[in-house]
Amino acid sequence: MRWLNTWVGAPEPEALHQARVAWRRFKCLSRFYRPMLPKPAQQHQCALQAIWQRTSALRNLDVSLTITLPVWRQKHPNTAPQEWPALIRHLQNQRRTARRDLQDNLSRAEARAGWLELKAWLKGAAKFPKRPSAQAWHRKTRHRLDKLHQKIKQGRKTAKASRQHVCRLWIKQERYVIEGLATHALSHTLSKRLKRSREFQNAMGQDQDQRATLALIESSGLFPALSRAWRASL
Repeated sequence: MRWLNTWVGAPEPEALHQARVAWRRFKCLSRFYRPMLPKPAQQHQCALQAIWQRTSALRNLDVSLTITLPVWRQKHPNTAPQEWPALIRHLQNQRRTARRDLQDNLSRAEARAGWLELKAWLKGAAKFPKRPSAQAWHRKTRHRLDKLHQKIKQGRKTAKASRQHVCRLWIKQERYVIEGLATHALSHTLSKRLKRSREFQNAMGQDQDQRATLALIESSGLFPALSRAWRASL
């Protein structure tokens, strides 16, 4: 949890990105290994979940302003030029508000208690008496990975956005678990799965960023020409 000490209270874009990657990895791995871990702390779970949601909102604004919008603008330089300056100002104002909101939540007593609760749980998990032997752990991990991979294969067959989002979370989980096994010699099958999960995650992430930016544009109700053009380009 070193990222907590370097990030809490200073949510700059790069630090925010690194913190979210670390936090997402922790969430994925703790969910995957839940049967082998002690019951997670719950008292301050809502406070931490609220912070996660606020980091998501701020992250979407950061990515939209620094990556997604500039790239799209280069490809569509003549689309609604009269709306672009106002859109950028609007999103920059939203980002400032989102950053203040996140900092305010991070400073609350409930958030501090949540971090301490989480750290205590991690310390206890390292001494959990039900932790299996290395051989049993590896066997259970492989079994659960196979089940997860079947869920991913089924999830990728649907076109529903909600199911695609869930499938993307499963793909992240698969990737992080296999990366955790990389200290051992990965089988050919697991190596192929890791490569595919990284490729799928990147492709789905780019699509999600495009749709998140569209949602930011449309939610304002102020930029009809850009909204129509952006939706048509998806």
